[in-house]
Amino acid sequence: MIKAVTFDLDDTLWAVDPVINHANRTLWEWLHANTPAVTAKFAITDLNEGSALRAKLIEKHPEIAYSMTLVRVGLLKACLIDVGYSEVEAELHANHAFAAFIEARHEVELFAHARTMLEALRSKGLIIGA
Repeated sequence: MIKAVTFDLDDTLWAVDPVINHANRTLWEWLHANTPAVTAKFAITDLNEGSALRAKLIEKHPEIAYSMTLVRVGLLKACLIDVGYSEVEAELHANHAFAAFIEARHEVELFAHARTMLEALRSKGLIIGA
């Protein structure tokens, strides 16, 4: 008997690319407003997957490669230090910048009928997970 159904959320219940694009733009706007030296020196693409800066960070710290969060925060911190922020300031700004990113990352629009389907599964007594 099936008791639970789990979902991979991105591109299953909503389209991930628009969400990531929005979250990246939100992050960049936060950086521009709060740490303009970062946006003056770096491009938004420097923070993306596949960038040379990201590869360099993972090469230097392979122990964080498993976590997109740790990589993103580490990359932000490295960029902040590179433009002159202290370790403490960089940590603080990186965490605030990531908070702006993750808040926007959670702004999703479900595919048509996704909510109805989830509610139907739940009404059958199934445990829903992600």
